[in-house]
Amino acid sequence: MGGLFVGSRIGPLLLADSGTAQDLRADRTYALVRQRAHGTRLREGAIRPQTTIYAVCTPTSGTSVVAGNLSPIAAGAATILSLYNPLGSGINASILRATLNVSSGAAVSFNPFAYNLAFNQTITAVQNAASLPSIPGQANGRCQGFTQTALTGSGAQFLYRPMAFSPNDTVAAGPATPMYIFDDLDGEIELPPGGLLSIAATVTGITVNASIVYAEIPSIGGR
Repeated sequence: MGGLFVGSRIGPLLLADSGTAQDLRADRTYALVRQRAHGTRLREGAIRPQTTIYAVCTPTSGTSVVAGNLSPIAAGAATILSLYNPLGSGINASILRATLNVSSGAAVSFNPFAYNLAFNQTITAVQNAASLPSIPGQANGRCQGFTQTALTGSGAQFLYRPMAFSPNDTVAAGPATPMYIFDDLDGEIELPPGGLLSIAATVTGITVNASIVYAEIPSIGGR
């Protein structure tokens, strides 16, 4: 019974997208070379139009957290920042990371931010936080971003989990204590068409900047 013979070669190899490689790569001692491509797990998505990386964010001046932004977020309420994958988009949104910075107000010694989710949503509001690509010349994403605008048509959202943070990020030292969250989700959350992800708060009286970075991946077989 015949089969494909897989050998190995020494050194890097450059191929066109239509090229076919049948060899694994070995170093000069004939040990198998296995590593992330070019030092980053996001590069492939950042250079391919089919799986482009996008971001939505609040204004750089920040947004003030109000009662309607608190978790769990009610139907049709405004949020600090939301990402919506419209029904019929043909893509899934794989969430790569989220960031949040408390730019004014009292940062507290517990984590006051969380992810809220909802599925099978039909949102008719006009986005005001465009989904911008990381590739020059690429069109804006199919997903929609919202910040402090009523999510007309949405149902109530549910708490998924708190945003990851380090205790060193918060110091109970009084007002105007800075707080920064960098949550590397690495695809933990994936929004199918109709999916909605929001960053929600548990306290008011603060001003924050936030972003959601994600990749749009063509859906196969409805998943």
